[in-house]
Amino acid sequence: MAEEFNVLDAKWSKDAEKYPNDKAETWSKNPVSRDGWFVIHEAIRLEMNEFKDAAAAIKTLLETEDKEFPAWMAVNLKTWWDYHEELVHSHHDHEEKIFFPALSERINFPPKLTDDHVELVRLLTVTSDAVKAFSSDEGDKAAKLVKIIAVANAHKELQEHMCPHLKEEEDIGIALQRAYFTPKEVAAITAEIMQTLTAYEEGMFFRMFKTPAEMKLFLKQEGIPFFVYWKFTGSITTYMNDIKHLLDDIIAGEQTIVDRSCGCSIS
Repeated sequence: MAEEFNVLDAKWSKDAEKYPNDKAETWSKNPVSRDGWFVIHEAIRLEMNEFKDAAAAIKTLLETEDKEFPAWMAVNLKTWWDYHEELVHSHHDHEEKIFFPALSERINFPPKLTDDHVELVRLLTVTSDAVKAFSSDEGDKAAKLVKIIAVANAHKELQEHMCPHLKEEEDIGIALQRAYFTPKEVAAITAEIMQTLTAYEEGMFFRMFKTPAEMKLFLKQEGIPFFVYWKFTGSITTYMNDIKHLLDDIIAGEQTIVDRSCGCSIS
């Protein structure tokens, strides 16, 4: 669908006279790589790859005869997955309850962009069930191996559906957004979403900016006061300490404990 997509096709317009698709030039200083919609998708893709790597590390460990499987790895995987599952549901809610309704005042969005969410939610549930089964206390090392393979397979199918969906939203949704809305108008919609984010959601989003300068540029672009930068850097630290380290420890094969007094990890 994306290959045949024409953003200027009149069928996308709710009212071409009232809302012409002539806003693309207003985005010249705002590259897609710094678009909030794209950034959150990049964050989801990154998290899915990190989970895949953690599941692979567990599988390798379970396949090694002379090594015991530490129970904390199952706890880490389940704790991280519970967070991630809620994050994906939250992202879909942001799109379906805030973003799409606002954009749909001017745009006839392709139904597929929202219809895909039904299958994604089903696959998310399948993966969740597999993670729950793996994290239970039942079964020996051989049984755990069977269960982690089930986790990896379920997640692989989810990822194979999720990634094309995110790309389609970017190729079609962002293009339509930029044809019918100005950056300022979209920033107002984004601000409504930002107000609903948890510290973990803020952290996973803003960690995608590689430097403070990039992050500050995004905040300026969105009209977010400069002093809020410190709130978001705190959310990044919270996310890294509470969430990301759960998978990092699995991959490294070593459990760490975060010292809250300094925000550092202790092996």
